[in-house]
Amino acid sequence: MKPKRPLLLWLLSLIFIAAGIAYLLQAIRAVQSWNLLMVVGYRFGPLYPIFQGLVLAGIFFTGAVLLFLKVHWATAFNGAAWFWLDRLVFNLNPQPLQDQSFTLVFFILLLGLVLGGLWSIQPYMIFPKEARQESQPLSSLGGTNEQK
Repeated sequence: MKPKRPLLLWLLSLIFIAAGIAYLLQAIRAVQSWNLLMVVGYRFGPLYPIFQGLVLAGIFFTGAVLLFLKVHWATAFNGAAWFWLDRLVFNLNPQPLQDQSFTLVFFILLLGLVLGGLWSIQPYMIFPKEARQESQPLSSLGGTNEQK
């Protein structure tokens, strides 16, 4: 009998879907207010919020599907790297890292909560075949049972 998906797996998938919908709505809103973004002179033009919204929506939707299918979850955290890359590098008026202490602490707590949840459902996840095989020792102590 196949084990059921735990409730935490459902909740984490729903959180990823909600984040994907939020970023998809950001891209749709950028298309709707194209003229306003042109007049205001938004950073990198109006194409940037569309690109950012679609990329992050795709990342979070992919993460939700991978979590729901119980596939290895490491690919689901590309959104975290994109968030800090956008916040520290692509921003036209970047704040120093010292001024972002609240954001950093909140982000670390939230990431720790999600990683803790993913760690707790790890027995229910499906790993690649390479991870299932036992690792071979890099060296041996010698003896009569060595392979030639």
